Amino acid sequence: MARLVKFLVRVRALAKRELISFFVSPLAYFIVGALTFVSFYFFLVYLEYFNLFLIQSRGSLMYGGDSGLSLNQLIEGYFRVHLLIFVFVLPILAMKLFAEERRAGVFEFLLTSPINSEALVLGKFLGFGVFLTALVLWVSILPVSLVLYGDYEIPVLLSNMLGFWFFTISLGSIAMLISCLVESVIVGGIVSMVVLLLLYVLNFVVGAVEEAKMPILVKIIQYISPVEQVDGFMKGVVGLESIIYFFSVIFLSFVFTVRAVDTKRLTRF
Repeated sequence: MARLVKFLVRVRALAKRELISFFVSPLAYFIVGALTFVSFYFFLVYLEYFNLFLIQSRGSLMYGGDSGLSLNQLIEGYFRVHLLIFVFVLPILAMKLFAEERRAGVFEFLLTSPINSEALVLGKFLGFGVFLTALVLWVSILPVSLVLYGDYEIPVLLSNMLGFWFFTISLGSIAMLISCLVESVIVGGIVSMVVLLLLYVLNFVVGAVEEAKMPILVKIIQYISPVEQVDGFMKGVVGLESIIYFFSVIFLSFVFTVRAVDTKRLTRF
């Protein structure tokens, strides 16, 4: 019991340290500012298109018809474009976890400390995860504000937010693993962007594979594609299979990161 308490205390201290480091980092503030600007821009673009389509379908509305549009589509489009945006944002933030600390010499101190690898990785991941959760909530403010001016299904909004959160945390864990494996911040950032971008475009390969009549390969690609897994969330459907997928990615990334830290400790001596 005492060992568990000591473990949790160390994890809490590391998570707090990691979280505070994000809020005092000029780079993090720059990313938040840029993300705010980009989010506001795309929100206005989708809102403008939505209003334009409503105007074009006003004839159908005058005679009691249905325009076929809803604010749910606006919300879905808004979060979908953020999936791609975060593919480029996450590697920049994740490089701070290990690669940048290695450059500053802090990582060497952590390797020689009595903190075990599990506590070290878990603490960093929790601090990183809390910061990413705050980012997800921040970019969700604009679609949430629609409740004051429009009528949409709140469960669909919550489903989009949950799917976006799972997507962000799972890809963030992959970027964290790459940050631990590489020595250079720049190389790590580039490698992370390439890996996450490849995962993002996997769903575009499905069409070509379907034409080649390889159904088994299609199912494999659809399952390992995070965009395919988050698709149900974007449509308001929370699937157990997708939740298991995202938790599996997070767990495996955590395990491999722990093993990478153990390896660096062994090779250091």
